[in-house]
Amino acid sequence: MIGSNTSRLPVNGSYCFPSTRTQKAWVPRNGGTFTDEELSDLITHLSFAGCLPDAARYAVDIGAADGHGPSEKLFQPPLSFAGLMLEGNKANLASMQRVVPSSTVTKLITWISPSEISKTFRDNRVPKDFVYLKIDMDSDDCSTLVAVMEHGYRPRLLQMEMIPEIPHPFAFGILPYISYAYPDTHMGFQSCSLTMMNSLAEKYDYKLISVGGTKDALFAHASVLPALSVLDVAVGYHRFAACCWAGVNPTSIRFTEADLNVHLGKFGPLSWVDKAKDPSSKQDLEESVAAYLAHACRGRAGSMTKGESAAGKGTCPYAYMLSGKPETVAEEFVAIVMGGKERSASAVVHG
Repeated sequence: MIGSNTSRLPVNGSYCFPSTRTQKAWVPRNGGTFTDEELSDLITHLSFAGCLPDAARYAVDIGAADGHGPSEKLFQPPLSFAGLMLEGNKANLASMQRVVPSSTVTKLITWISPSEISKTFRDNRVPKDFVYLKIDMDSDDCSTLVAVMEHGYRPRLLQMEMIPEIPHPFAFGILPYISYAYPDTHMGFQSCSLTMMNSLAEKYDYKLISVGGTKDALFAHASVLPALSVLDVAVGYHRFAACCWAGVNPTSIRFTEADLNVHLGKFGPLSWVDKAKDPSSKQDLEESVAAYLAHACRGRAGSMTKGESAAGKGTCPYAYMLSGKPETVAEEFVAIVMGGKERSASAVVHG
């Protein structure tokens, strides 16, 4: 049954029974990264720990694809959550309905923008206080997150897909846009970096608890943290690079090996965090990140071909933010997103 509590959540962990503070915190089975299959285990853990008494048994999946994914088990027995699934590709509707046949889960084919997400939530009676939100749109994901949070929604758990090619401590996020090309190849320009996600999440009282091999990051609201173990963002990025980078290596799915070496390949993902600690190396790395994004953005826009050098012709038509100051980037990013201006022309903002 869907709960009716729409108040903002407390931030002191009072929704969890005090006994959970002495119990073993939930961690992924391998101790490092989680899998989609473990999401239902995590929610069961939180339920037994007394962390979800007033949260609506409700989940929202933005970018639901064909219905298979982390939210799939939440919508099926025994959890049987009610919820909302949003997907932009109408070819996926039949599969969504087959995978999640429940009549208490609304499936919509629609393109979501930050300026429209609150209306979509209101129209579909999404409760302010619910259990789980997933955002995986391969576009202005962090801008959409800001819009959700600024309108007072507070899921207990938040899962987002990051762009792993942008290392910590660089915060990257695509700003709201008017139109966004969606060619078959992403060319390494999508969503936002783990550092940007973490900076925004902390602004709204969330903490990183795990990263996953599907390029996902999992955050938990402060109200359920007594039953969980917090993960430092630098450690999280390094852990992802160590365990899972080979599965999403840009040299195999976005760029040729020569492309990657021109920009980020000379560092290697495992050394990025260490390199960024040294001021001279950080500046060199930031220049490489900026060049990588300019190259990838032109590829995403279809204005250059795969394998074309960064010096090639073409422009980046999308606005995005790149900052090496994660401690201050959240406020600036939120101010731009909530300013009400969607951007159609290139406007790179460096923090």
